This record gives sequence, C-alpha cells and structure tokens, in this order.
Amino acid sequence: MTDYDLEQYGPGSSPYAIKPLALGRLERALAAFKPQPSEGGSLKERKVTQLNGLLAAAELLTKQIEKVSTQIATLDRFPDEDPYVDGTQLRFSRNFPGGDQVYTYGAIRANDHWYTTGARGLNGVTWGALVNWLGLGLVGDIEVVYNPAEAEAVKAPARRVARRKAQRDAEDLLG
Repeated sequence: MTDYDLEQYGPGSSPYAIKPLALGRLERALAAFKPQPSEGGSLKERKVTQLNGLLAAAELLTKQIEKVSTQIATLDRFPDEDPYVDGTQLRFSRNFPGGDQVYTYGAIRANDHWYTTGARGLNGVTWGALVNWLGLGLVGDIEVVYNPAEAEAVKAPARRVARRKAQRDAEDLLG
C-alpha cells in the first residue's frame, strides 16, 4: 500500500494529481498487518505487533486526512467562475513547494485571460489555470489593486454631479 498526497500541476494541466510519497512509512506500518509465520513469538505478541502497525497506519492516515482537508479549505477560498472583468489588477504572494521564500506577483485580466508578472508567472491563462497555479502556495489574501467595474461605479455618480453643476452654472450665466 502506498501513501498519497496532492501535488499541484502547472498551468494547462489537471489541477491536481495523486502522487505517491516516497516516505514508505505507511508501508512499514502496514507490514505488521501481513500474516506472520507461526514461529517467532506467541499469538498474542503477533497480534500486539499487528495492532501497533494498524495504530501507526491510522495515525499516518489521520494526519493525511487533516492535511488534505486543510488543502481543500484553502482551495475553497477561490470562486469557481472568474469574478473579475477585463482590466482588473490583482496583487498576491505565494511560495513554491520545497521552499520558504515568498514571492509577490501582480496579475491583470485582458481578453478574458490572466497575465502575471515574474519569471515563474503565467501568460494568457484562464481563471481556473490561475487558481491552479496559485493553489496551495497562496500566502495571505488576493488584493484587488484596481477593478474597472468598481471604478466605473464611482465615476458615474461623479459625472452626474459634474453634469448637474455645469447645467446650474449655465443657467446662472443665462440668467
């Protein structure tokens, strides 16, 4: 039996693939579960060894379940559908597997695709591919630096106020 873990794939690939861990700890723990030859100890000793192996395997599986549950909770932070419009600019930080260094990226949406900064960034990917790339490496939250939809919502009332003021000024001049 092999222990499994989630590993993030790169852009354009399946978001997650099952990857066997090289630890072999679960295999060693389950070795005690295999039938033992009748020699080399009493039946009770063999059953105690078997129980200890099963308990060790259960502990490893419990830790793996907690880890995968945490990963799923992290991925639940991302909406399934792209909530942004073209022109939206994002800022976020992430790290990569096997390292502690945190990198900060910018991303912009254009023509329904995302483009990020950095040598390890993405160019012209869908929201789903961006989420897959961010995946479990996201550190903190995604910051919306600029959202044209929100900016337009602020500009529209300002234009109405400016237009009314211009009308009043024109009326005052005309008398």
